[in-house]
Amino acid sequence: MPQTTKVTLSMSIVLECYSLIIRRDKLEPLFSDGWEGFLYDYGEPEMGSFDNDLVRFGAMSPMDINMIVDRWEDRGLKLVRRKKGAVVAADMVLHASPNDHPVVPCSWLAIDSGVATFVGRRIRARASRQAHEAYNL
Repeated sequence: MPQTTKVTLSMSIVLECYSLIIRRDKLEPLFSDGWEGFLYDYGEPEMGSFDNDLVRFGAMSPMDINMIVDRWEDRGLKLVRRKKGAVVAADMVLHASPNDHPVVPCSWLAIDSGVATFVGRRIRARASRQAHEAYNL
């Protein structure tokens, strides 16, 4: 029998205005039902988007995006951490404009022409967005 390889493709999300990008593998454990729990509590992120690896929340002003950051920090996510003495992105990262770079270095995110793509190592596998939509989660 031939061997098959499961390939999980990472999609991309479009960045607009001020963006907070959160790793889904860090967000899901905050909810008892994982991703399904997030969708139940929040639905599709207002002024945001998501793919298999990232969730983006958007805002029109620095004050609004800071309120979103505070909400997720209150739930236990970390914006930054220290790595070899440098401040780097932890569970989420701020991005100020589509043509800019993240506010701090972020090893798990690639940005090109206003589009963010997850390039990090996934903590665990999860169902695709299509599977969530098929089950109406």
